[in-house]
Amino acid sequence: DRCLMHRPTQDGGVTRKYWATRPNVHLDMNPAEFLGSEHEKEVGQRLSSLRYSQRKNRAFISENNDVHSGLGKVLQGMLNFRDLPSTVDGGGTIVIPGSHNSLLRWWKGNKDTIKQRRGPTQHVLGADMLDFAQRVCMRAGSLLIWDQRLTHGSTSNNSTEFRYGIPIRFCPTDQLLQHRARATDRSHVLQEIIVEEGFEDELSDLGRKVFGLVAQNKQIK
Repeated sequence: DRCLMHRPTQDGGVTRKYWATRPNVHLDMNPAEFLGSEHEKEVGQRLSSLRYSQRKNRAFISENNDVHSGLGKVLQGMLNFRDLPSTVDGGGTIVIPGSHNSLLRWWKGNKDTIKQRRGPTQHVLGADMLDFAQRVCMRAGSLLIWDQRLTHGSTSNNSTEFRYGIPIRFCPTDQLLQHRARATDRSHVLQEIIVEEGFEDELSDLGRKVFGLVAQNKQIK
């Protein structure tokens, strides 16, 4: 996905408002397309056309929010490098527990008041939903995983220390193999990036599976 750094807004009694993250909760998807059966083919066509070797087209970013319920389980995560304890107003990841179970009901009750968009989007919910959000604090090295239907977001780091993490989108092999050309291109580009960054020798058998190199190389010719 990408990396993130939440900068502290406090420094020796000085408040850096321009470093503050606007509190928000959102869905990393287009809810109309995710839930609408008539959009499944359209989403599939966009995904199958992704070519990762053309790095300027941001295919690794585009695939994150282009999802449909027909794909099966879609998961996201946050790999924490440095978080702040709950006793510190350090902001960070927030979630609305159980919201993934009510996505369909919420959409049916609100779709007539929401502007319809085409393609993958990030759907931001109203500020009133922040009242239902809970902060998730993690130790360094922890991985938080959630259903992509879960409403989540972040808040401002009002402390004096930085926090770091990497958002992750999980792409199961069976989903990638629905589009063979895309999966082949993706696997080859990931291999190139790993070699370029110089950690090929550090990659374990499990690591190769996580990056989608083993299963794809065996099944795609």
